[in-house]
Order: sequence, then C-alpha cells, then structure tokens
Amino acid sequence: MKRRIISMLLVVVMLVGMIPSFATAASAATYNGTTGDVNWSFDDTTGTLTVSGTGAMADYTNGSQPWYAYKDSITTVIIEKGVTSISEYAFYQFLALETVKIAGSVTAIGNNAFYRCSDLATVEYYGSSEPTASSNAFFGCYVVVKVLTTYEDGAFCGKVIKKTLDAANEPAPSTDPSITSVSFNKDSMAYDEDSNTFYVSDDTPFILTIEGKNLTKLDSNKFKALFYGDAEGSGGVIINITVESDTKATVSVNTARLTYIISNAYGGGAASTKATQVEVKNGDATVGKVNVNLVHAPADTAPPAPNATNADVSIYIFVCNTKLPAGEFHQPVGITFDPLYSEAGEPFKNADGEWVAEVTNEVRAMWEDYTSGIFEYNYHGYVHTPNKELPETLTVTLTWDSEKEKWVYRGERVTYDISCAVPAHTVTVENGSGDGEHKEGETVTITADNSAPGYKFTGWTSEDNVTFADATAATTTFTMPGADVTVKANYAPDTFTLKFITYNGIHATIAQEYGTPVTAPADPTRKGYTFAGWDKQIPATMPAENLEITALWDVNEYTITFVVDGEEYAKITQDYGTAVTVPADPTKVGYTFAGWDVAVPATMPAEDMTITGSLTPNTDTKYKVQHLLMNIAGDKVYKAHATYTYTGETDTLTEAKAINIKGYTAREVEQALIAGDGSTVIKIKYDPNTDTEYKVQHLLMTSAGDKVYKAYGTYT
Repeated sequence: MKRRIISMLLVVVMLVGMIPSFATAASAATYNGTTGDVNWSFDDTTGTLTVSGTGAMADYTNGSQPWYAYKDSITTVIIEKGVTSISEYAFYQFLALETVKIAGSVTAIGNNAFYRCSDLATVEYYGSSEPTASSNAFFGCYVVVKVLTTYEDGAFCGKVIKKTLDAANEPAPSTDPSITSVSFNKDSMAYDEDSNTFYVSDDTPFILTIEGKNLTKLDSNKFKALFYGDAEGSGGVIINITVESDTKATVSVNTARLTYIISNAYGGGAASTKATQVEVKNGDATVGKVNVNLVHAPADTAPPAPNATNADVSIYIFVCNTKLPAGEFHQPVGITFDPLYSEAGEPFKNADGEWVAEVTNEVRAMWEDYTSGIFEYNYHGYVHTPNKELPETLTVTLTWDSEKEKWVYRGERVTYDISCAVPAHTVTVENGSGDGEHKEGETVTITADNSAPGYKFTGWTSEDNVTFADATAATTTFTMPGADVTVKANYAPDTFTLKFITYNGIHATIAQEYGTPVTAPADPTRKGYTFAGWDKQIPATMPAENLEITALWDVNEYTITFVVDGEEYAKITQDYGTAVTVPADPTKVGYTFAGWDVAVPATMPAEDMTITGSLTPNTDTKYKVQHLLMNIAGDKVYKAHATYTYTGETDTLTEAKAINIKGYTAREVEQALIAGDGSTVIKIKYDPNTDTEYKVQHLLMTSAGDKVYKAYGTYT
C-alpha cells in the first residue's frame, strides 16, 4: 500500500455549511482532454468535438488520437480561434464526420488529417489566406470548402471552393463555463492504487480537483459534488464545491466530512461503510465522475528504530553475465557482506539521515580476489574491463517488514557489467539515418528518409561488403563487417493515377510516373448533354497523388414542332429528358383530326423533331342548290323558284344539277368547292324559252245577243 499514516484520527460529527441532499447518479455526456498545447472536448449528445485554446495540436498516427474511441459518433468538428494547427491523422477515416469549422488562426493542416472522411460535405475556413496543407489532408473527401475570400486554383487540395462565409460566424472560444477534467490527488501517500482506496485523515485529506473554463460563472446553487456510499441504492450526499478561479474548483474531504458523507449515504434502509463514487453535477447534468473508495485511515503504530538485532541487511555485489564476441559467456561472480553498525547497535547514517553501508578494506579485498581474473581476461585481442569502480560506501534503504518484524534492505543489487574493447568501424548512411560507429558482428539498424512528394523508396544498395536483412524495407538491418561501409537509400518517381469519371463510369484512366506530362483524354460525350469541362483542372504533369476528376455536363434544349396543313401549329422547347405535354388536337371546320404522323415522345428526345398532323374532310358537309327563274317581263331579274339541300365531301366540288321546269331552260351550272361550314350555295338560273308554243282561239258571239261566244277557229 502506497501510504505512510502516523497521525491519530479525530472524528467530527458536524461541519459547517454541509446540508444533506440526495440525487441519482447519471453518466456524463462530455469527454475531454488535451492535445499538444490545446484542449479537446466531445459532446456525445450533439456529436460535436471542439478543439480550443492557444497553440498547436499534437500529431498522431491512426488509432492513437485521444478521441479515437468516439470516431463513429463525431459528426461535427469545431476548431476554435487560437488553435494554430490541425494535427496529422487527427480525423483519419472518421466516416461519420459531416461538417468541419476551422478558425482563421489555423495556418497548417497536417498529413492525412481528414483522409477519406467519406461523409464530409462541408468545410468552413475563416482564414484570410490559404493554410498550408498536405496533398493527402482531404484525400477521398468529396467536400465543398466555404471561405471568406477566394484562393488560387489548387487551394485546399483542389476541392471546390465557394466564397460564402461571414467573418462574424468564425468559431471563437465560448464564454460559457465548461468542465475539462475531474481528478483527485492520486499522488498522496494515503492512496493505495492496488485497491483503489484513499485513506482519509486530517493530515491526508481527499481533494477532488475540477478544471475547466469560466468556472466563476457557474451557479453555486447548481454546481455540486455528490458522494455515493456502498449501501445498495444509496443516494448522493451533496457537498459544496469551492470555485478557486476561472479554471479550478476543489472539494476537500477530511475525517469529519467523510464521517458526515458515510453516515448520510443510506440505501435500502442500511448505512454505508465507505464512499465509492463522486459525481460532479451542474444542475441535472453530470459533468464529471471518479470512482474511488474513501475510508477512514487506521491509526498506525510506529516501528522500532533499526538496530543490529531487528535489521536483516545483507548486501550483494556481483559481476553479471556478459556475451563475448566469440559467443562465450562469463559466469556471474559476486560477494555478500553485512554492513557495519554503530556502537549503539544502529546502522550508520549520513548527513541526509540515510542509512549507509561502508565498504571496508576487508570487503574490497574479497572483491578483488573474486574479480581479478575476470577483469584481466583477454580473448582474441579484446581486453575486458569493469564499467565502474567499487564505491567507498553504499546507501541502504531500510523498510519495516511488519510480518517479519524486521528492517530489511529492499534496494537493488550493485551490478558491474563487463565491457569489451572491440574496434569500431564507421557506418555512413546516404538519404537516411543510422550513421555511427559499430563493432564487427553488431547488428546495425538503418532507416530511409521519408520519400519526397511523388517519389517512392526503391531499396538499399551498397558497394561495400553489406548484406541487408531486407533491402526493400525502409527500415532494415545488416551485420557490421570489419571495415567502414556506406549504404544508400534509393528513390524513384512513383506512379499515380488520374481517373476521369463520367456519368456512366470511368471515361479514361491515366497511370504514369510523377512529373511526367499528362495528355488530357478526348472530351466525353453524352446523349442529350453538352460536355462542360471537368470539376478539377487537369494537371500539366502527373501530381504526387491519385486524383478522380469528374465530368461536368450542361443539359441540351431541343424543339418539337407540330405542323398542320403545312403551317406551324405548336412548338415545344425544353431540356432533354423532361416530360413532354402533347398539345391539344387541332380543329378545322368541316374536318376531323386524324392524328399525328409519328408518336409524340413522353420525354424530350436528344434531337429536334417535326411532327405533322392530318385532317380528314367530312363527307356529310351540307350545301344548297337554289333554282332561279327569270321574270316573264324579260328584265333579267331572277326569282327563287325552289331550293334543295345536299351533302358532300368538304373542299370538293358540288354536284348540283338543273331540274326540268316547263317553259324554261337552265343555264350552265357552275360548281363550287363545298365549304366546311355548310355555307356553300349553288345558284342555277333558268331563262324562259323563246319557242314555246301557244294557241290563239277565235270566239264569235251568238246572234241571240246573249253574249255567249262559240269557237270559230284555233291557230298555234
């Protein structure tokens, strides 16, 4: 147990300012910590991770980020004003991430910071100039970057940039109070780490420390610490928190306060025997929690002073095994001796009060007898010597063993290694690290420098007698020969791929070495669309990354012209593929619409069209035939004699015919086209005949004078 407790405990029943109250424990919704010079916090109720403070974030490798455990829940990242950089691999493949807001104080974005965050749609950056960023910072992210001002092409790794932000919305440090950590004094000698138990006394109080921002703004009526006991279902005993500054608040638990907590932590009708958990609450929200057992410290009995009778202090000095160049081993050699005691029977003490064991001449002589042969040992020309001198005195730490009831020596053994004076040779590493001096037969580790952008490591070479364990590995080893050597890390341009994506898949793929000229592929085509370029500028030479470049399209407009009777009846102009509304059927008096010559498409085709409609003449269109007779007076005035109605095919000639009228002869009939509205009238004129016979009858009155006339004669 890591503790030293010698004071007696004093139990105080009441402490001023402590009022019992109970609440149910709840799990925290905020997690926090530090990264480099700044702080981070994650709110799992909103999915927001916030980085705040002044300075740079620490760099990481994938999986080492302190917020990695929440990667599947983080949907929003906010980098507040004051933070100067975003670390390498900070949010590598955080697939739930959708939005990132970056203050203008950030001037650098590390390698792979947002690598393949596939759901990341929007990045807001409030800087007045573009930050430096690795080409892989946003690799695999199909993201729109919103900024205060536009940058040159290629900014933000070639992502689409829109100037839409308002500087007033830049993420700045909140003035609201927040908790960043809750801890207790684990370094106290009263804390036993093995049992997670804190032995509370007035000399060793339990101190809960709450760190955060703007803590003085917290409502003291809501900012409380709740201590829970070990009784089943026990409620939390409320203890006031002392806010010392904007960044620190504390709760101190001494003997009397712990007594108060335990006596009030009832559960199920039973009293608690210890406190087991502390929650920090702000209102109903749990903002921090620690699990630790709080018990009263027992009264300790001081052990007796060490002396020759109750001290078991034997000191062992030895030479350890050491491997020699040829593979032989020395056997360990050592001596054991007891320290001297004062006349009073106590071990000697130095000026600092530590127990001292003197290495006497007798002990030194024993040591020399045992080791003289070893230290002068010669093997294949290599001289072996001890690595340090035997000291005059040895400091001894005595520990009271309560089971043995003895003082015992718990210090480490005094060890002397044998070293071999083997000749060393020089290793020179070109384009890498591992330079130095090494002895023949030693294993030398070398590491190639990171490849320059666009290049790849191709292997190790050497013109000297070097055999690499793996010449293709960036970090490898070799066995040092008996001469100086130079090794070289080699590099060559790496091959990268440009994929040109169109609406139906991959249009073209260009795979070639970094820096070689890029020939743009032929423009793609698409039915009903006009190619509008690529979403990224095609590089003149192959860049140091794989890129996907997507075709942009403008939809074409086409026209369908509807023609009836040789004239334009209707016209529809609209985008390809949009729904086509068929115009109303055309109408014409005396005709019936017979349909279009081709089917009207449901959607606009990828070409202009002319569609012709046909009208069929009606066969039952009416027309009239009027028969007119000239007056007998011969004044060439014709009067209607009779009118008849007939039917025929619209826009064809009438079939009017004269009728027989005694004493009249019809003139030639002039036919006409039958009007569709039935208004056609054919007029047939009849002239009186000039050779019409008539009779003259002569009558004579009878002689009787009765005025009766009798035929005399008739002439034609």
